[in-house]
Amino acid sequence: MQPYIFTLLCLASLASLVAFDAANARKYSAYAQTIENHENFLTVRRAACAEVEYQEKLKKLAPIQKLPKDKETSTPNKVAQVATRKKQRYRLLKVPFSRPPNNSRYNLYALLTESPEEYNNPSSWYAIFVRLLKRAYVDPGIVPQGAEYAITNLLLSKKEEILEGASKYGPDILETLTLPTEEAEIFYTMLKGSPHAQSLLNFLHYEEKSLGECKLNLIFMDPLLLEAVINHPLGCQELQSLRDGIWDAVKTQEEAIQQHGQAAALELFKTRTDFRLELRDKTQIILNQHGLVELLNKKLFDFTLGSAGDYLFLIDPQTKVVSRCRCSSKSSKL
Repeated sequence: MQPYIFTLLCLASLASLVAFDAANARKYSAYAQTIENHENFLTVRRAACAEVEYQEKLKKLAPIQKLPKDKETSTPNKVAQVATRKKQRYRLLKVPFSRPPNNSRYNLYALLTESPEEYNNPSSWYAIFVRLLKRAYVDPGIVPQGAEYAITNLLLSKKEEILEGASKYGPDILETLTLPTEEAEIFYTMLKGSPHAQSLLNFLHYEEKSLGECKLNLIFMDPLLLEAVINHPLGCQELQSLRDGIWDAVKTQEEAIQQHGQAAALELFKTRTDFRLELRDKTQIILNQHGLVELLNKKLFDFTLGSAGDYLFLIDPQTKVVSRCRCSSKSSKL
């Protein structure tokens, strides 16, 4: 009887060891897969940034590498040659799909330099920033109620410190601020972001210009920022549909020309000006219909297709988290 019990105990111990080893193996496999996915994403990110920098260098080197045309002496008997090359009808609009314009993000400088007398105006930069924080972090329950006002007013109290460092570091200067413990934890949560909310830095830009020149690129701005600006559910919904339609038209045209060149089957080729006027005119109609004349009078929007900004934005296919990668400045020298 005792050998039988001993055998059962041995088998039970062996089964436990096998199950434990199997669980560890699954755990290590999942961990290794997570590490591999993270490394792959970082590799793609570095490659994308390197490609952007390479393209920027090519643009700057192109004028230098052009050889001067041979100068020909004219003679009385020389017959003039007329160029017969067919003029191109289609051309790429060079829309910065992966590098949205800098002014598609909220200009922190506008918040810091706006007169306090404007704060109660629903279309003021102060009011827009408060609504952005509310929609991005308060409404989803990431930070407590009232945090939008507490953080906004706290940043305004640090105005001089931010202005001094932002000219060099841009909105990233916010990461260096020393704040009271409670507010610091809330602000850190906003800066860090989460799987359900972007980092606050993804919404921000810093450029010193007069308030009249501070505009937001309508076609590229984040939907949450659009909601904060419009502050009208139906009007925002209609503007979002308008943006989606124009965005699809731009993308379809660009892809067709890239793939087929002059053989692209386009019913109508639209220039940047065509798209800008269409977006401007239809936006004005929507804002007028919903009584948002104040936004029209403030001339808050940039209706162009924009130019490449300073940051490349990438979405992690696994976590869906949006991260940004700084590209070389267009004004930097080689």
